[in-house]
This record gives sequence, structure tokens and C-alpha cells, in this order.
Amino acid sequence: MNAAAAHAATLAADNVEATAVRQFALALATRAIDGTDEERDIALAMIRSRPQWEREYKRLCQECDGVDLIGVLPSLVVKREEQIVGHITLKPNARRGSIGGVSPGTYSLELDSGRVIWKEELSERHLLWRAAFPGRPLDLAADSEAGVVGGTPVEQISVLDGQLQLSIFPSLESGRIEIELRTRWSGNHES
Repeated sequence: MNAAAAHAATLAADNVEATAVRQFALALATRAIDGTDEERDIALAMIRSRPQWEREYKRLCQECDGVDLIGVLPSLVVKREEQIVGHITLKPNARRGSIGGVSPGTYSLELDSGRVIWKEELSERHLLWRAAFPGRPLDLAADSEAGVVGGTPVEQISVLDGQLQLSIFPSLESGRIEIELRTRWSGNHES
């Protein structure tokens, strides 16, 4: 490889790395990064490895400080097998939303920006009462905590650093995915 090609390859690699670090910085600043504490620490160490990246991260944290998630939460897109099956929009007066008629398949929950925040294969074990709770009678609306038929979730998943909770509810013929906004945006960011 000649010197010009080697230099071009280095610049391209640096650009890819810088783009990845910017994405990590934004995810950390907005507390939207998924993963373990160790993975977050690694991302933060990478950001702090270069002064310009650390400055940008601190600027993002300042811009995000005090932002109220309820006021800016985008519409959530529910997909089955990569096809949109519904939208869930949470608002200050509606902190919970759901989509019913969920049949077995691969589902994802995405921000309207296209960022996937959850993806999972849902089977009959998740969605049909007889498979989720064999031999147990179906919860009737009056008996359930949520006041709906099949009000017992088979799985609850925390997403976006615990700010959203996704619950999977089985029922007789199909299930339901429910999203609940659990907290307000805290404004506390690692510095």
C-alpha cells in the first residue's frame, strides 16, 4: 500500500472511530445507553481518551441537564418482522400505552428516529395464557391488578436506563405489549 492510500485508510478509520464515540457520548449524555455498568465505563473511558471528545461530551451533558423526558419523548414504533404494526405515544397525562393483538414473531420497539431500544422473539409462551401459565385459570378483569383480562405480565423489561418499562401480557388468543414511562428525566449525568 502506498503512503497516500495508507494515510486515506487511517483517516477513514479515525472518522469511523470519531463517529462511534459521538454516538456513545450522545447516548451517555441522554442516559439512553443500554448495557452493563462496565460497558458504560468503557464508553466513558473512550470518550475521555481525547480532550476534544471529552469537551463535546461535557457540552452534551450541559445541554441535556434538566431536560424533562416527558416533554420530549418521541413516538414509539412497534414492529413485527420489520413491519410497523403500531405506534405508542406517551404524554404527560398518558404515561402508559399498549398495543394488542400481538401474535408470535420477532418484535421490536424503536424510537421514531429509528433507534431500536428493544427486540425479542415472542412465542406462544409469551402471548397465549395456556402456554404462559399452564393449568392456571385466566385472570378476569375484576381479579387483575391492571383491571384487564390477562392482567398478569409474563415478562417485564426495563429499557432506556429504566425510564421505560415494557411488559408482555398473555391472553386467550393473542397478547399485548404495554409501555410505561417509569421516571422523569433525571438530568444527572456522569461527568
